[in-house]
Amino acid sequence: MSLDYYLSCKKNFDTIIENLTELIENYENIFSYTDGLDIVDSEYLIDKFQLIDSKEQFKIRLNFAKYCRNYCYQKVKQVCSHEFVTDSIDINPDRSQNITFCRICECTLK
Repeated sequence: MSLDYYLSCKKNFDTIIENLTELIENYENIFSYTDGLDIVDSEYLIDKFQLIDSKEQFKIRLNFAKYCRNYCYQKVKQVCSHEFVTDSIDINPDRSQNITFCRICECTLK
């Protein structure tokens, strides 16, 4: 496969991970508010919408997306003809730090 393919997949998995993380947080917020409901409403929400099962499914998908993203990242590192550059980034207003990264795939040297 080509470098562009793996870079595209990695970017897409980053987006999927961000979205799934947000969905899980939303489910957790729903659960945190059920304490204020009476028992009938709380049970209705949990039973009808299967909140626990849905949240767990999102967590499984999140772990799989992280695995796939890491795989793509490893392939990018293997396939890329790295062109490393060094740049200075601001850590805070008074301090900066030099980093070295590939201008093509953005992987960093450690």
